Amino acid sequence: MTAMPTSNDADTRSVTIRVSPAPANAPPVIVRLPDGTNYPVTIDVGFDQIATQAAERVRSRRQWRKISSARQFMFQVSGRYLADFGSNPETELRKIARAGLVEVQIPATTGESAYVFPWEFALAEITAPLRDGQPLLVIRHLDSGPVPARVPSLGRS
Repeated sequence: MTAMPTSNDADTRSVTIRVSPAPANAPPVIVRLPDGTNYPVTIDVGFDQIATQAAERVRSRRQWRKISSARQFMFQVSGRYLADFGSNPETELRKIARAGLVEVQIPATTGESAYVFPWEFALAEITAPLRDGQPLLVIRHLDSGPVPARVPSLGRS
């Protein structure tokens, strides 16, 4: 992943985020609730561009002036990538909103786009109308795979 300034003027400088393409058949990101409910989010080639656009839109306070366009963008993204939230996405979003806590499990082999995507902002924005002002805590979990077996001590006997 690289961030490249596109201007030298500090007031107008923007950063373009570039990520390596997601691997073919990348494992899904899992949005998990405390009750054990899991929502898989498929990461495909199209997600790379969406993730970088989303990250660029919400990456700095200066960009927050354009927050309404970022919100609209997140709703578009959620329609495509969070559609796997069951047969009734509205009901599932209400469930997420009521949970107050969400874990986003990102497999290490998913690719860079899953890391740069602003999961916190996206989930907070798409559930905001359903949370009645209550906060939503989003925790990122980088799943690096199974924990290796314990290495025996090499100390003296």
